[in-house]
Amino acid sequence: PGEQFEVVDLLKADPPGAPFDYVLASGALSVRLPDHETFVRRMIERMLRLSTRGLAFNMQSARARTRTVLAQLDTDIYYADPLELYAYCRTLTPRTILREDFVTTDFAIFLFPGPTTAHRGYDSYLCMPPEREDRPVGMAYLYLEQQLPEHALAVLEKARETAEVANYRGLSLLYLGQAARAIEPLRRAVELDPRGLNAPVNLGVALTMLGRRDEAQRVWEDALLLRPDNEAVRVKLVHSLLEEDRAAQAEPLARGIKEPNLRDNLLGLALAGIGRREEGQELLEAVAARNPSMTKVRFELAQLLEEAGDEAAAATRYLEALAILPEHQEARKALRRLVLRRRGQGAGPASGLRAAIAQGAGRGLDELVGGLLKELDRG
Repeated sequence: PGEQFEVVDLLKADPPGAPFDYVLASGALSVRLPDHETFVRRMIERMLRLSTRGLAFNMQSARARTRTVLAQLDTDIYYADPLELYAYCRTLTPRTILREDFVTTDFAIFLFPGPTTAHRGYDSYLCMPPEREDRPVGMAYLYLEQQLPEHALAVLEKARETAEVANYRGLSLLYLGQAARAIEPLRRAVELDPRGLNAPVNLGVALTMLGRRDEAQRVWEDALLLRPDNEAVRVKLVHSLLEEDRAAQAEPLARGIKEPNLRDNLLGLALAGIGRREEGQELLEAVAARNPSMTKVRFELAQLLEEAGDEAAAATRYLEALAILPEHQEARKALRRLVLRRRGQGAGPASGLRAAIAQGAGRGLDELVGGLLKELDRG
């Protein structure tokens, strides 16, 4: 009798009393809506922002469709892939739990956005005498590792300014998506320690987020002059040049990267960009062979093969990337692009593409493969 209940569209307004310790959604995400996958993800993000300690929700499991005829016939209920949605939730907060042990047709996901008991205990320990000057930076590192930038900023608030403290302030603001506010502390960090490894990286990232790519590249070039061994800066600069189709400038820098996989990956892209496609593809193939679980290089290989007109080989690589990371939306879009280009030609010019897509069956991609094959054969 003493409680108050409200009907509120969470995507349009905050409920009275927000934020809350815990947010629960039972059965609220399963009735199918237009573009339901986007709706579910927006709701999860929104509910997580409204909770300070935990979010729990359940949904109908796509695995249930293989168990009951009713589920296969049901068009009003959205059946989600538990592992795919769990992987997405892990990008929002690292502390997550997936449970499928209570009802055969359901699964539940629990997300915990706040600091752990271990965080609070460690902070209390570091506050004990004698005073430790490195406490703010240590705690900021732990908080950012758990994607808790507000907590990191709070612990840095009264810290004595050093290059490391300024860098973590800027980094915390970057985590919050406030690139413009991050510029000042990151510039200060570079001024206090011009030869530092991390601040130039983060400053360049902030400038890039604001569309100031030329400034970012100058920051990274200056940092490399002072510290040619700054691997992170070198990698960021090569990536930036490749994104601007400046492969000729990226190629010599890529050769200086020490980590073999990163070097061969970026050097392969640079070589392909300056017209040495076969050499570049060979390097990317070598990286893929050494790293069976590396999605990125398979997607990049697929793009090179698609540009070269080898649609079947490109489809194989896109499917390999999806077998590792089913929620890779760019790979899904690329496959659909290949199929739409050849729609209605399943038994004709697109037979090679059809065979390549069919080979993707049995990798947990049966629904995707089936849909692509139907689209390919449709007139």
